[in-house]
Formats: sequence, C-alpha cells, structure tokens
Amino acid sequence: MDTSPTHVPSKAKRCLALGIAAAGLGTGIAWVLAVQRHTLRQFELGARARLTAHFTLHEEAIPECFRTLRPWRTLKLIQVTTRVYDADGRARITTLNLRALGLLRVATLLIRPADAYALPLLSLDLACAGPVRLVAIELIAPTAAQRAVAELDAAHLRPWLGRLAALRRRSPTAWERPFLLDSSVIGATDWRQDQRLLSALDGYLCVYLALLARAQSVSRVEAHALREGLATYVERLVTLGGPAVESFKPVVGAARHHAFVEGVMFGLTGDAAALA
Repeated sequence: MDTSPTHVPSKAKRCLALGIAAAGLGTGIAWVLAVQRHTLRQFELGARARLTAHFTLHEEAIPECFRTLRPWRTLKLIQVTTRVYDADGRARITTLNLRALGLLRVATLLIRPADAYALPLLSLDLACAGPVRLVAIELIAPTAAQRAVAELDAAHLRPWLGRLAALRRRSPTAWERPFLLDSSVIGATDWRQDQRLLSALDGYLCVYLALLARAQSVSRVEAHALREGLATYVERLVTLGGPAVESFKPVVGAARHHAFVEGVMFGLTGDAAALA
C-alpha cells in the first residue's frame, strides 16, 4: 500500500467529492431562492406603486383567521397571506401571497371593479417554482358589457403581449374561455425571462388602471347584471377549478374554500365575519 504523504485513500476522495457537490448544490439552491424573492418583490412593489399613483388604498377588515394561514393540515409548510383594499370606491383589490415548502412562491393581484363600472376584472398571478416561472394574466369579463370595453382588446396591449412571446402558452379550459378576453395570457417560462415578465405585468396593469380611473358609472340595472355575472363566474371557478384558487384549497380547507373564494377573494358576500 502506498504510504506516501500525498496519497489520499479512495474513500476520503469520495467523501471530499460529495462534500464539494453538496456545497455546490446548497449554493445553487440559495441563489435560485434569492432570485425568486427578488423577482416577486419587484412585482409586488411595482404593483403597489402603480396602484397608489392612481388611488388611495384603504385596507378593509377581513376575518383574522384568513389574514395569515399556516395550518397544521399542511404541517405548516404552506403559508398564505391575504390583504384586501378599497381603491377610492372604484375597485376592491385583493393580494395573496403563498409560500410552500420553501421552494414555491406565488403572488396574486386581483382587481375587481365596483359594481357601478362595466370593466373586466384583472387577475395577475406570478408563480416561482425553483427556476420555473408560471404566469397568468386574466381579463375576466362575465357580461357582454364588460366584453365590449374596446380599450382592452389585444391591439392596445400588443407591446406587452410581445414581451410574453417566450411563454409556453396554456389554453384556458373550456369553461373559462367564455369569461376571458382574448388578451388574457397563461403560460410558463424560466427565470431568464424575469424582466420581460415583470415589464409585461406592469404594462397590463398600467393600461388597466388608466381605464379604471376614468371609467363611467352605469345604471343600477346594469350594475345588478354585472354582479350576477360575477357570481356566475365565481361559482364556476369554485366548482370547476382554476390553478390559483385550487392552490389555496389545502390551506383554507375544503369546508371553507367556497366561502374564502366568494367572500374574501371576490367580496361577493355581505358579512365577511360570518366566514370565520
């Protein structure tokens, strides 16, 4: 056996190699998570800046049990934080942040115009799962009056649609198609597209907020029809499923899932305290 000082036993070499590989893997995971946090932070801060440039936001009360959810049924590995704001009486804004297993993060911004305005809802979802990015930009128009808003067609959003060219698109499900405008986009890409995704999300939000700020109110009859249309959409969403809504189900619990979506996310129930 070689007993020279430079000889390293093969077992020690393997241990050294494994140690180096583990250190490299740990560094890689830490970097991926840091990029996730930075990207979502940019999205959240950018959206907040756009919203406050157009409206004064007043946080609304929701049941304390829904503000931060981290239930034992998920072994406390999943956490959802929910906040709801009123935007000068023109819209109800819901933000949701989900963290799961330390590797998945989701940020959701949902803008629901007040019943007096025939404007589609805007839902922006950005999910980071390791290096993968999942994006859903949905313009939800349950009624003909909302679908008739010409300013929100694809032509006005073309500069931002171009920034989403790298997405591997997913077509809406059959039940979703009648509710979504053609300029809605759902798809996946990777972290290398982060800045283009953030730019597109910001572009959609800017166009939408400008329309919301100058929207004209409709009659009481039309407002009632808008609310009924939204109720139909939400019922379909809960019963037939949607990616963002389904991701919150294990956290909220099946028994309260419908109430959470209908009352907290979309504000369709009058007494939020009854949901607790």
